[in-house]
Amino acid sequence: RIFYATGFSGNGMTYSMIAAHIISDAILGKKHPWADIYRTDRVPTIPQLAIKGMNYTNEFMEGAVKDFFVNP
Repeated sequence: RIFYATGFSGNGMTYSMIAAHIISDAILGKKHPWADIYRTDRVPTIPQLAIKGMNYTNEFMEGAVKDFFVNP
């Protein structure tokens, strides 16, 4: 079996350690308590997608407004 852990931009130290623990437990045949949260085949619900979309939109708009007024 081959295990991959990627996509640690911005939070590399945190998420790489989480990945290491989950992968270590998988190799040892143990079930890690956080494994389901980080499953690669998980599918978000519609409410989760809506909340995430609103969060991204708010962050984008705040950045755009700040940039507009700071660097007109």
